[in-house]
Amino acid sequence: MRSLSLAAVSLALACGPATPAAEGDETLPYEPFNGGVQTGGEAEAEAPRGPRAADDTACATNSPEERLSCHFAARARRAMPDADVSVVGIDLVNVDGHEVAMDPLRAICDRDPDSCDRRMDDWIAALAEAREAENTPARPEQLRPVLKHVDFVAAMRRDTPALADLTRPFVGDVYVLLVVDFPRLTRGLDPGDLEALGMSVDQAHAQAIANLREHHGDLPVEAMPNGLQALGPSDGYAAARLLLHERWAGVAESHEGELVVAPCNRDLVILGAKTPELVEALREASIRAYRYVDHPITKALWRWTPEGWVVLEESESEAPSGQST
Repeated sequence: MRSLSLAAVSLALACGPATPAAEGDETLPYEPFNGGVQTGGEAEAEAPRGPRAADDTACATNSPEERLSCHFAARARRAMPDADVSVVGIDLVNVDGHEVAMDPLRAICDRDPDSCDRRMDDWIAALAEAREAENTPARPEQLRPVLKHVDFVAAMRRDTPALADLTRPFVGDVYVLLVVDFPRLTRGLDPGDLEALGMSVDQAHAQAIANLREHHGDLPVEAMPNGLQALGPSDGYAAARLLLHERWAGVAESHEGELVVAPCNRDLVILGAKTPELVEALREASIRAYRYVDHPITKALWRWTPEGWVVLEESESEAPSGQST
């Protein structure tokens, strides 16, 4: 997990909220839901414009297409003097053996040149923090739980089985993974962290839940136009709040005890009452979110019960299929 953090944070920064296209403008080199990544099927945009402030004179001899990566690498070297930074392609920079794709940043600079410098510096600052996080021992107060689909855990089990052993099943096809929380990013908790903390896996999970309850225990639910509601705080732990089962009792009561949720991704949970119309709307929203959003969790819907969340079957029967503990 640690070996992936540096590359992952660059992708996370690239996948910020997309700026809506102006009506009739077909030149923007990005599409909704793909985090600004150019897919190749868009209309041809004008030449990339790159950063305009604090330009590096050494990059002036590069072609316009090459300058973005050149500027990024130069700034990264200044911010991280001990890092091994090299340009390996027009849209590819290598930082300590991790490839950082420039395509999303190029799309940002093309559609909003005024923000190019700031976004580039944001990327580099996060990369610097990721490098530091790799070598920073976890503290108990940093532990957090996140929800992941079983396929994610299966991939972990193939590649890093020691990390997969730290996960726990939650509901249906969803597992709980522990992360270490930093101001701008998270990294996965690993066995070395447990040893340094002097905790068992179960103790670490309990500590993570306690931290979630203390720091992210609110449920900022907002109404949606279609009769559904959304829980979408910007702290990265919207779906993780479903682990705080007791906090949802009041929400369930406001839905006459028939609360159904769609844990779309880490930043969004959609909820509504268990009526045929709202359940259908929830299923459509869940499937669409699973296809298009970053960090999807599950296409399944969950129903709240006093004992725990259960998977809502297609038949909408009351029989639980995967109750949480």
